[in-house]
Amino acid sequence: MSAWKSTPLSRSSQRWLSSLSSPQWCKSSRPLPPLLVLVVVVVVAASLTTVSAQVQCPDYIVDACEAWSDPGTWESNVPTDGDVVDIDKCVILDTDTANLGGITIQPTGSLVFEPGTGNKLKLRTKYIRVEGLLQIGSEQCRYEGKAVIELTGERGDHTDPDFGQKYIGVTNGGRLELHGERKMPWVKLDQTLHTLDSLADPYFDSKKGEMHEYWSDGINAVVINPDNGVVRASTSFNVGTNNRWWFEKDKPRFMSFLDWIPANHVVMLASQKSALSTVHNTTEILDSVEKALYCKIGKSRLRNLQPGETWVAIGVKEQPWRTIERVGRDVSTDGLRTASADLMMPWLNAAFYVSSSNHYTRAWFKDTRLIAGKYDDLAPVLNVTGDVRSWKSGLLDNMHYGKVTQGVDMRAEVAVLSRNILITSADVYPTCVGDDGVEIECHYADVNFAFGGQIKVLEGFGTAHLEGVSLERMGQLHVDNEVVVVVVVVVVVVVVVVVVVVVVVNLLLIQVENNVAYDIVGHCFHLLEGGEKNNVFRGNLVAGTKALDDSDETFEKRESSAFFITNPLTTIVNNVAAGGDAKGYTYAFPPAPLGASSGLGLMEEGEAKRTAFTAFDHNVAHSYFYSGIDLWKSMQASGTKLSWNSGYNFKADPRNESSPDVKCVMKMCTGMFLTMKPIIIIIIIIIIIIIFIIITIVIIIITSIIFLLLLLLIVILIIPHYNFHQF
Repeated sequence: MSAWKSTPLSRSSQRWLSSLSSPQWCKSSRPLPPLLVLVVVVVVAASLTTVSAQVQCPDYIVDACEAWSDPGTWESNVPTDGDVVDIDKCVILDTDTANLGGITIQPTGSLVFEPGTGNKLKLRTKYIRVEGLLQIGSEQCRYEGKAVIELTGERGDHTDPDFGQKYIGVTNGGRLELHGERKMPWVKLDQTLHTLDSLADPYFDSKKGEMHEYWSDGINAVVINPDNGVVRASTSFNVGTNNRWWFEKDKPRFMSFLDWIPANHVVMLASQKSALSTVHNTTEILDSVEKALYCKIGKSRLRNLQPGETWVAIGVKEQPWRTIERVGRDVSTDGLRTASADLMMPWLNAAFYVSSSNHYTRAWFKDTRLIAGKYDDLAPVLNVTGDVRSWKSGLLDNMHYGKVTQGVDMRAEVAVLSRNILITSADVYPTCVGDDGVEIECHYADVNFAFGGQIKVLEGFGTAHLEGVSLERMGQLHVDNEVVVVVVVVVVVVVVVVVVVVVVVNLLLIQVENNVAYDIVGHCFHLLEGGEKNNVFRGNLVAGTKALDDSDETFEKRESSAFFITNPLTTIVNNVAAGGDAKGYTYAFPPAPLGASSGLGLMEEGEAKRTAFTAFDHNVAHSYFYSGIDLWKSMQASGTKLSWNSGYNFKADPRNESSPDVKCVMKMCTGMFLTMKPIIIIIIIIIIIIIFIIITIVIIIITSIIFLLLLLLIVILIIPHYNFHQF
């Protein structure tokens, strides 16, 4: 017993144990016995001791580091909202920051996120200029807490000549070290998985009853006994209406319903359009919801729900620790705000799922789904091609094919999108700001005016490693007439709802490996100027690239690609381009390197078209509207438009046009479900047939006219000389 007493617990462990010793329970529940609390303390302490003995983590904290929360660290006091912070020493971020005006980490300074499994740290600032070190975890000691860097502000708040606005920028000598938990980024299915709609005998499915036809504002509710799957109640409450008669009719009915729910029964709740009225008093309704879900007042996220947001909850009556709430705030590129939650009870072979969606601009649109069934049916074992023990269980929205058919690997890709280090942006949606600074109403198609954050690394940087990091709501277009989002040396990064993911500009020997990029507008991985040589893209998955809805003829808007390659000396191996509006892989070389890459001797005029590709092996492209691989284009010298006729003529010495020809080999690649190509071929054939018919008709008409003219000429020449008097 003395061993664990002498081992100090971290503050996060102390907070956790404190919450165990004084929980909030319903009257039918009982607190943990003291013996169980004692066992938990022993296990936690022993675990900490074991880890400490094996690996000396963290390996990046020095004794001289000072705490952010300590007023003595700063000249005046702990930074507050709007402060611009200069860091010239080692500072440990041990608390959430205020909404800062900016951070500059001087060459002698370091900003390090405090390690710890229980830590949840959020840094909010308009920019971070890294001349020294910004560190979250390390290669050997991965960060195990939850870290969020949120870039804030609108256009014009702060502009840096090197980085622009709303950025994490790494300067000459700067070091960016972000190391999240290790996760298998993506795998392939090894069996076909079916949707929730295919369930033969669910306990309940809102799509198969009257609830699916319910269109009024309010909350849908279902109560089920998880022991036997019996549905005790399913109904809707019109408590989101501003009509007084309907509201006063359904308010007491909803409150009575919540009070009636039997103990240990599962209740599923989902907002439909507007969850609660915005003009009538809903305090009593909120109190009733919280009593049903938490056995206490003041806990529900429903209290702070804003107009247009969606809300769902799943709970077990008188078991508040099982309650799950979700709020849909962010607008997807489909214009939807969606909230979803699931509750898995494998010990009862039961599973429950609820979701709610609203459209940002189309107020009439709604979609709610409440479904319950056997755990084995709703959450089948996922047979995949890799080790995904670090993933969490969930439910399927669509059918996913998982077989190799006639030698073609048609197995669906499965990716995990969550990471414990998140870099995101505020003030991106729903309000968009045009180039003139005027606020405009926007939806997913107005991404031209979205103002997300960016990560940019300048030449001469010290290090830039991103592992186990998620980038969300990032990217900028129409900033000084160029696309600006640069991430260098990227490993295992998830990107969700982004305008362009990785732009490599005038950089060599960059490795972009094992990333997942999802829901991207514009190109995803983009070599910009044609001088970027010897870069490697390996093991990346790109899904859901979207073309910009714009009349501009620039290629990045009409022909968005998962991989847009402008230099042949690029290694592209084991990547998957998994669907989008336009193309999977596009090779388009400029006559010579453009922009900052020009005049450096990287490629001579026309050299790119005479250079065989370094490697294009074992890549997959499927589910694209135009083509999986486009080799037909070249980039114009302007750098903004593409031309037909790539003009490839691969040579042994690309700088010598008279040198022998060589082969350019692209091997073991798979393409499927590329919808537009057959249509284009059919259309071309039809057009050729029509043209042939038209030409034939024209020839016949012209021939007939000529014949008639000749006949008329004969008549004119012969008839006047004929002697009619002979008759």
